[in-house]
Amino acid sequence: MHAKEVCDKIIEQLLKNGFTYQITKRDLEKAIMQVRGIIDKRAIDNWIKALTTWEYIKPIQKGIYQLNPTTCPQIFKTLKENPQTKLASE
Repeated sequence: MHAKEVCDKIIEQLLKNGFTYQITKRDLEKAIMQVRGIIDKRAIDNWIKALTTWEYIKPIQKGIYQLNPTTCPQIFKTLKENPQTKLASE
């Protein structure tokens, strides 16, 4: 599986977990662990860097990321059906 496909799977996992707008680093790490089955801190940090580089997410403050709906159009469909109910706070 290519890295961009893995990023798509991570975003899908975030949407399944109820996140459509903002997410904490901790919840982002959990989603990466669920998709990749890894717990190594360096590998998780590399996936966060990949998600940021390909503009799936962007950091908005320390420990909080915002999902990018232009890179992840499935967010619009999910938002229409179920708005985000989880709060992104750390």
